[in-house]
Amino acid sequence: MKLNKHTIVLLVMAGSVGLYALAGFVILPSIAKNKLPSLVQELTGQQPRLQAVRFDPFNFKLELEGFELPAAESKPLVGFAKLAVDFEAWQSLTGGALV
Repeated sequence: MKLNKHTIVLLVMAGSVGLYALAGFVILPSIAKNKLPSLVQELTGQQPRLQAVRFDPFNFKLELEGFELPAAESKPLVGFAKLAVDFEAWQSLTGGALV
């Protein structure tokens, strides 16, 4: 079976979108959930708790759930149930600043 150029281009594009989705929905949140607590601990000296990290690579939306940073006496110093950051990529590019 011989594939024409259009079929090859479509397969490459579909594979690229699939890899981008896999990286954004699965790999990036996993890395963030594992690395973010150790980074915060290095900066603050306290061990934070983080329940979940979600990222939507198509809408550029990041969600952190169940974050808590204890104070020295193990009481919560800072915490939130859910933090959502919605980055507007196109407006940031055209406006010259983060939106």
